[in-house]
Amino acid sequence: MVSTTPKSVAIIGASVGGLTLGLVLKSYGIQPRFFEFRGPDHDLGGAMSLTPNALRCLDSIGAYSRIKSQGYSFEAFTFLTDPEYEVTGKLYFGKKDVYGYDSLRVRRKVIIAELRKMAGEAGIEIFYGKKFTKVVNENSNGVEFEFADGTRETDEMQGESRCLYT
Repeated sequence: MVSTTPKSVAIIGASVGGLTLGLVLKSYGIQPRFFEFRGPDHDLGGAMSLTPNALRCLDSIGAYSRIKSQGYSFEAFTFLTDPEYEVTGKLYFGKKDVYGYDSLRVRRKVIIAELRKMAGEAGIEIFYGKKFTKVVNENSNGVEFEFADGTRETDEMQGESRCLYT
């Protein structure tokens, strides 16, 4: 069986996972296009604790150096009793001398903003306000899919984990 690499791929969802995937694909010569339901200014809120595996992935695309100074590096969460503050345990998330990285706690919007900048620098398009609704047709040439506004696109397709499609 002959394997062919697609020239382009549509990615449903332009958040941390999708953007990282797109930048990796771009490094292999595959042109991603993103379709994101939310607008570019939407704040998903909260922080993320990134483990060494996640940081290694971000480092491989050049993103780690861009976000590291905007977060807090740590090795473990320490559990204490109240009110004595005796240590009852530690949960290790990273340890540079063991895993190559500590863990990094950083706001999700910082990560997304840097990944979007990198996508723009790489010539990757992000289409906002595009709510995926369904796959219309699948065949050996790709997937035709539809958005809530009635528009359709055809391409190879990948969805982030929060995306619902069959």
